[in-house]
Amino acid sequence: MDSDTPQTSMDYFYRGRQRYADGDFDGAIADYTESLRLEPGNIAILGNRGTAWGMKGEHDKALADFDEVIRIQPDFALAWYSRGNICNNKRNFDKAIESYNEAIRLNIDINESDVFFGRGYAWHEKGEYDKAIADYNESIRLNRNEPDVFFERGYVWHEKGEYDKAISDYDEALRLDPSNQDAIDNRAAILSFKSSSA
Repeated sequence: MDSDTPQTSMDYFYRGRQRYADGDFDGAIADYTESLRLEPGNIAILGNRGTAWGMKGEHDKALADFDEVIRIQPDFALAWYSRGNICNNKRNFDKAIESYNEAIRLNIDINESDVFFGRGYAWHEKGEYDKAIADYNESIRLNRNEPDVFFERGYVWHEKGEYDKAISDYDEALRLDPSNQDAIDNRAAILSFKSSSA
């Protein structure tokens, strides 16, 4: 047998991780699936496969894997966070908020800034602007170096008609990421509106 052919569950798992890192999500999923056949119920393998399904846009399959991780280990905060992200992608914002709430409650093995950002996005999409801003504020308090949070908070301020606050956040998003075209466009739209209504 070819010495490069995986022999064990972990052989498939590590090759799957390398394929994922290389952007070969189909190959990664195939390896994770074989790894799970050899070692059913391994939550690390399930979680990695769920993430790969998510990268392919196969949100129902990703959700199934994260739900299985949570069934096996209900206190695994990272799985709840990942489930929240998939639910946001599926536009099931109530379920996303429920998942992020549980991740925040457990608060043991994840970047909290990302969790508050994800929940803030869900609140924003539900039209709960004040709750979205509160979560974005907390995300920024925990990590001031993420341009997307400033952009999204700016977008909420923009929708609330708080244009100076929106510009301030767009400016910070652009300081952190000068290539953010949406921030450039939104900021320009506000400045044009303010100029025409002066």
